[in-house]
Amino acid sequence: MALLLFENYYPDQIENTYKSRNDRYADIIYTYIAAIFIMSFIIKYMLESYKSEHNKVKQKAIELDLANNTKNKLFSILAHDLRSPLNNIHSYLEIISQIKMSGEEKQSLENDLLKTTENTQQMLSNLLSWSTSQLEGFHVKLEYIRLYDALSTTFKVQKNIADQKEIDLDIQLDTDACIFADANMLEVIIRNIINNAIKFTPSKGKITIQTIENPMEWIIKIADNGIGIKIDRQQTLFTLEGETTYGTNNEKGAGLGLVLCKDFAKLQKAKIWFESIPNGGTTFYVSFNKCQNLSESSDKNASILLNNSTF
Repeated sequence: MALLLFENYYPDQIENTYKSRNDRYADIIYTYIAAIFIMSFIIKYMLESYKSEHNKVKQKAIELDLANNTKNKLFSILAHDLRSPLNNIHSYLEIISQIKMSGEEKQSLENDLLKTTENTQQMLSNLLSWSTSQLEGFHVKLEYIRLYDALSTTFKVQKNIADQKEIDLDIQLDTDACIFADANMLEVIIRNIINNAIKFTPSKGKITIQTIENPMEWIIKIADNGIGIKIDRQQTLFTLEGETTYGTNNEKGAGLGLVLCKDFAKLQKAKIWFESIPNGGTTFYVSFNKCQNLSESSDKNASILLNNSTF
């Protein structure tokens, strides 16, 4: 503006560098075009920034809504799915202490009490683990581990549970399978999947646990011939959106175990998926990165454990 005013009042002081009048107009036109282009770029940038911030706020609102729904679901589990079995346990104990029963009646009641206690304990364990992962985060200790050795204790416990229901637990793991995982999280994942398989497989049924080797990974396959998963439930299986389900012996499940499995698999950079046919059985797959050879495992574990990630 100062230069334009100076030229207006003192035209003689400005040297004319244009060879013709057309050159002057051409220069002015180019200046306007450049100014329009720059202004358009700035306006576009501002609009894109606004849209980006708007989408972030919208995404944050969705996350808050999801967190609120998750909180409501957890309260529902605490209020109903835990209180109800605890009330049942209390009632069982009152009956045992106040009423004289025959040996068979007492044995039957004690078996029911044991089942209720086991289901409640598993549910509470999952609830505490998942709550801890959400509030405090988990320390993931990734290391090369031999799959069969890491899960041998879990298989023994689950086999005893399966035997109580007269279910054949067929374990066909490759004893040489070596994966890159967190041993504790691996155990939680496999234990929950097998528990679900036992829960939704009828008496005299069969659950098969196998390993599938790929060039870069080992896949753990857990297949049952149980009642399968309803089509509408399959879409929300790894979330807390589903309703409470009941097994073939009326075992209660809140679905929290599979949410925990999904979170733990993600933390270990593993994958988990399933195939299911209603009334035709369910097969779960969990894949982990494999170690190249077992001789590398012991050498690498020391350095890996010093560089654990915290999630």
